[in-house]
Formats: sequence, structure tokens, C-alpha cells
Amino acid sequence: MDAVHKDTGRDGVNWDALFQQACQKKACAIQWCLARHNYQEKRCQHELREYQACCQRVKDEHATGKPKGAANQRSAMK
Repeated sequence: MDAVHKDTGRDGVNWDALFQQACQKKACAIQWCLARHNYQEKRCQHELREYQACCQRVKDEHATGKPKGAANQRSAMK
């Protein structure tokens, strides 16, 4: 996970808050998996990769200024 969180703070963005907001379900899935598998990280690699991918999407969306799927969210709200 260090690669995803690398450079946090240099650009003045509170990445922890953004990740928590967008990726909380993924983080909970990691905790659930670890508890279920006696905290053997190797048994939860799928969940860890999903969380890393979520965090990377947040960074990518921030870089472009457009959340992916934002148009879908807006149309669903109408």
C-alpha cells in the first residue's frame, strides 16, 4: 500500500480523507478478511489489491479533476 500513499501531503491534498470517503468499503473488506483468516495477509491479497486500486482511482480522478462515473451519479439523482 505504500506505493499508493507515496507522496501524500506534498501537494497539499488530504489523501487520507479522500481515501477514507471513497474507499471505506474496501478497507472494511480488508479488516473482515484479515479477522476471518487469522490475520494472514497473504490470504487477503484480493482485498488489498482492490483497496489499492480504489486509492489509485481517487488519485487519478483528482489529477483530472473529474471523478469517473460522476456523470452516471448525476443522472441517477435526477
